[in-house]
Amino acid sequence: MTLKIKDNQEFGRTMPIKVRKIQATPPPDVNYIITNLSHELTLLNYKNYPIRTTDPYKKRCTFYFRSSTDKRLIGGFVTLITFKKQWVTQKQILYKFKHLKKAFVSLVFKHCVEEGWFIAQPTNLNNNINCYQVCDMMLESAAEYYNFCKSSRNELQFII
Repeated sequence: MTLKIKDNQEFGRTMPIKVRKIQATPPPDVNYIITNLSHELTLLNYKNYPIRTTDPYKKRCTFYFRSSTDKRLIGGFVTLITFKKQWVTQKQILYKFKHLKKAFVSLVFKHCVEEGWFIAQPTNLNNNINCYQVCDMMLESAAEYYNFCKSSRNELQFII
């Protein structure tokens, strides 16, 4: 059977298509890029900053958290949660940072509690599960570090 098509014959129905205009995104503000990069470079350079304390307790804490980026990540996150006046569990750390292993996180928390850098408190649900905050010394050190980095975050020093 042969199908004959006439010149004025249309195939199917025409359906109106809604066309959305794609709006071009404006170019980013160069000043924001410079500021962002200078903050990032300052933070990546943390191991090269001198240890500014003579207190052996603070010095030991500084060496411990400078020894590994994952330890620094845990210490920074627990400090952040403490500044928010909240508590954190090891499970929350594992959920937030999926690349960390449970044994490593547990060992870091154990060391930090033994040294007195983290405060452990049993949760209301189960006495075997602890929630954690950092001690006052770590809060003070974080504030000192912020003020030190704030003074070294001059964007112009990174422009060649």
